[in-house]
Amino acid sequence: EAYVSELAKVMADNINLMNVIHTGSSGSLHFDVSGASGGLASDVTIHTTSGYGIVFDTLRSTYASLDAQVTKLDLFNTLIGSRATINNAYYSILVDNWNIVLQECDAQLIARNKPFFLSMSDANNIRTSAFALHHRENFRVNGYGSENSITNIIPKFLFLVSDTEERLAGYDELSSYNSPLQLIVFEKEGVLVYDIVNLGIEDTDSLTSPNEVEILYE
Repeated sequence: EAYVSELAKVMADNINLMNVIHTGSSGSLHFDVSGASGGLASDVTIHTTSGYGIVFDTLRSTYASLDAQVTKLDLFNTLIGSRATINNAYYSILVDNWNIVLQECDAQLIARNKPFFLSMSDANNIRTSAFALHHRENFRVNGYGSENSITNIIPKFLFLVSDTEERLAGYDELSSYNSPLQLIVFEKEGVLVYDIVNLGIEDTDSLTSPNEVEILYE
């Protein structure tokens, strides 16, 4: 058990803080967490509470489990080598950079080999620079939109590149060594494989033709 008024800075390869209590009378409790040399820690487990909010100014770890019993939880300069579970008092967010399958959580993110930020509150909404794989119904990632997660992008893509919606039946997720994510789309006449990272779907530059992406048939 640890009582901290403003900042907890921890540098170690294995970090286990089971009950960090914020004693400050105003402002958020800040954490700066990394490995012993300032790089990735091997494993980080932190359970903490605050009456105001919690901010991770830095979090670097291969594996991490954060349980912050607060409404407002912000993470900046966050680098996860493999997997992290991040909970506030309302939601559970999963970051899994290598096991690219849909898993039980409010939102599942991917941020392979790059830092990201994550902002959580009680508003049924998160803000993040990580890649959103999926989120539960009525949960928002970076606001409303048809392109705020992979499971929302794909139906839009299939509609844009196919003659009819009935032509393509569904999709499953696969991990790839060279790419954060590949998706297989099952088709009546075979299997269509494409790399989601290179689709480039944007509001001002949407794909409108199969000729705009390399398509491989197996």
